[in-house]
Amino acid sequence: MRSQRLLHWRLTTVLLFLSFSLFSQNQLGFGLLPRMNLSSKITGQSQVVFGAESRFQSSNHAFSHALTDLKMLVSQRIGLRSKVNAGYLIRFRDDVIFHRLIQQYGTVRKLNQSRISHRIASDQTFSSGTDPIFRLRYRAVWEIPLSGDKINWKELYFKLGGEILGILQNSSTDMEIRILPAVGYELNSNNKLEMGLDYRMSKLLDANTVENKLWASLTWYFIL
Repeated sequence: MRSQRLLHWRLTTVLLFLSFSLFSQNQLGFGLLPRMNLSSKITGQSQVVFGAESRFQSSNHAFSHALTDLKMLVSQRIGLRSKVNAGYLIRFRDDVIFHRLIQQYGTVRKLNQSRISHRIASDQTFSSGTDPIFRLRYRAVWEIPLSGDKINWKELYFKLGGEILGILQNSSTDMEIRILPAVGYELNSNNKLEMGLDYRMSKLLDANTVENKLWASLTWYFIL
């Protein structure tokens, strides 16, 4: 029963990717997306999270560096299953530096053998010579173990996430949709790896400029 359910989700994900590619008038771009997240407790209810991410865009059968992000978030737990985060991100893209302020609220709901998390976030991005960018985001992620009744050490798990973004720059508005399937492996309670796909369909409010990008992601999570 469980194997059939997992197969259903995987097939659904593949069909979504194919559907978006077929209905788009633009070629699907591809790239690599390595990430690292380090977290450390400040108190019993709060922690600090450091993150690093790079993007490598595929072009002419080779990969070139597109950008690098460095971020720091302070997270405060409120209640048993909710938390708020606030932080700062700096982005290096070509010769331009971007500064981003981040605010997030997240909650987790446990189901019988899985869990689903929700996150509402906003961010504001600033750089010299361009208008500020304001975004409002909602993400939902479903997570289930691939063996056993819960995620344990040295076992695989599956995640399927979706996110929608509203974007405002000057007087222009835009939307973006992301689909994020991944398989993870928990090495121990402080250390896990996730490998997956990050599909992004952007510029949705202009049918002539819709962009499709598919990133192969590898993320390492470590608790200090």
